[in-house]
Amino acid sequence: SRPPANVEDNFDTLTQTVVENKDSAEQATAAVQANVDALTQTVETNKESAEQATAAVQANVDALTQTVEDNKQSAEQATQDLANVVEANKQAADEATATVQANVDALTQTVTENKEAAAHATADVQANVDTLT
Repeated sequence: SRPPANVEDNFDTLTQTVVENKDSAEQATAAVQANVDALTQTVETNKESAEQATAAVQANVDALTQTVEDNKQSAEQATQDLANVVEANKQAADEATATVQANVDALTQTVTENKEAAAHATADVQANVDTLT
């Protein structure tokens, strides 16, 4: 004997509902998996971008550090060069001062000798004048 028609209809309806729910669940699972895959790809892309940005920042830090070190060394060298120039100029000035002093001393000696020679010459001329008169 067969079940009443309404039981068969209910069974058919329930079977159809189960099939539709199964299809919907599979579609929802596929959609969730697609979202998970997309989010996983986004996370991976963001991770790679962050690593590249970090590497770029580190390269900039390294370059700036090197520039600072180069500038420091250049400044130290320039300071040493300037100190050397100042010392050389001081020595040249000292030598020039000594040369000028030596010239002054020599000229003073020459003036003194010329003055003494002039005094002797004047005395000799006076003696000649006295002799002639």
